[in-house]
Amino acid sequence: MQNPKPRIPYDLEARSEYLELPFPISEYHQRVENTRMLMRKQGLEALIAFGDQNDLSHLTYLANFEPLIGRGAVVVTYDSITLVTDSAFHGEPMHSLIWRTWIEDVRVTGFSFASFVSEVKRVLSRVKGRVGVVGSYSFPSDVLGLNVIDAERPFLELKSRKSGNELKVMREASRITSMGMRAAVEAIKVGVRETEVVGLACSTMYQEDASRLAFQPIVVAGPRAGTKHDYPSKRKIADGDMVYIDLGAISDGYFSDMSRTVLVGKGEKPERDALDSILEIYDELLKHIRPGIRAANVAVSGVKLAELKGWGPDFWASGHGLGTGFSEVPAFSPTSSDTFEAGMVFAYEPMIVKLGLGTAVVEDTVEVTDSGVRFLTEYERKLW
Repeated sequence: MQNPKPRIPYDLEARSEYLELPFPISEYHQRVENTRMLMRKQGLEALIAFGDQNDLSHLTYLANFEPLIGRGAVVVTYDSITLVTDSAFHGEPMHSLIWRTWIEDVRVTGFSFASFVSEVKRVLSRVKGRVGVVGSYSFPSDVLGLNVIDAERPFLELKSRKSGNELKVMREASRITSMGMRAAVEAIKVGVRETEVVGLACSTMYQEDASRLAFQPIVVAGPRAGTKHDYPSKRKIADGDMVYIDLGAISDGYFSDMSRTVLVGKGEKPERDALDSILEIYDELLKHIRPGIRAANVAVSGVKLAELKGWGPDFWASGHGLGTGFSEVPAFSPTSSDTFEAGMVFAYEPMIVKLGLGTAVVEDTVEVTDSGVRFLTEYERKLW
C-alpha cells in the first residue's frame, strides 16, 4: 500500500532542482545497460538490487540513493528501471533523500516490510522467468514467490572493474582517509586517550570533505590491541603500547580503508619483530600483484613467508575489494577465486594478530594497474 499523498511532491521534475549526481547521467545509464547484459548472460528477465541503511552498496551504484532508514530495491527489467523504498521520514520522501536519485519511477510504500515486498512484486507482475537478486544477504528472496536466483557474485564482478570516473572518486576518498590517518598518528602520545585520537581523525576527514565514515574508526592500544576490533575507550596510551588504527572515509558513496600500527617508545623485541615481519611480507607480496595473477596464489605466498618468520599461527593473508561497498571483488585470501584485473581496487591488509601481544598491520587501498599496483592511500608505513 502506498503512503498517503505527501505534502511535498517528489516526482522527477520536483527533485531535479536538488539533484547533484557525482557522475554524469550517462555513467548511470551505462551501469544499467551493463546490468542488462549481465541479465542476458545469466538468463534473467529481471534483477533486484536490494539495500538498506546497513548496506547501501548496490543502491548507491545504480540509483545514487542511500536511505537513512528502511529499505530500497532497484528493479531492472529490459525496458524499465524502478526504485522501490519504504524510507520516508514523516511520510515525506523529499525528507528522506529521494531527491538524490536520477531514477524517474520511484515508488514509496508504507514503512513495513510487507508493503515494501508487495510493491516489488507489483513491479515484477509481468515477469514470468528467472529473477536475479543482489543484496540477498539481508533480503529474504523466498517471500517474493518468484523464480529467484542469487546473482550477487556476477554483479560484484561487474562492479569490480572501475571506470575512470569511479577511480577519480576513490582517489579522493583515499586522500581524505590518508589525512585522517596522519592526524591519528600525530595525536598518539603517552597520556592521550584513544577517544581523543579517534576524534581528531574523524574531524580531519570531515574537514577534508568526507561524505561519511566508511565504518566506526578503531584505535586500540595496550592489552586490547591483540583483540584487533574494538571501540575506542577512555584508556590513556602508555609507553610501550602497540596502537592499532583502522579508519576509512567515503566520498560520493565510494569507500577507502587504511590501517597502521604505532609502537609508542622502544617497546619489546616481540612487538618489533612482529612489526618488522609484517612490513617485509607486505612489501614482498605487493611485487607479485598484477593483472592475470590469482589472488589466492599471492596470499598463500604470504602464509609461507609468515611461517618462515615464525608467525604462521598468527598471520592473516587478508584483503577485500572496495567500491560502493566494503566487501567486494577482489577478495585477497588463500581461498579466493579471484584473479586481479586492471581497474580493480581493494584494501590490502596482511596482518599478524596475537592475543596478549597486539595487531601488526599495514593496510592500504590500492588500485590494480596494467603492470602492478598504485597506492591510493599514502602515509608512512614504519611507525616503530
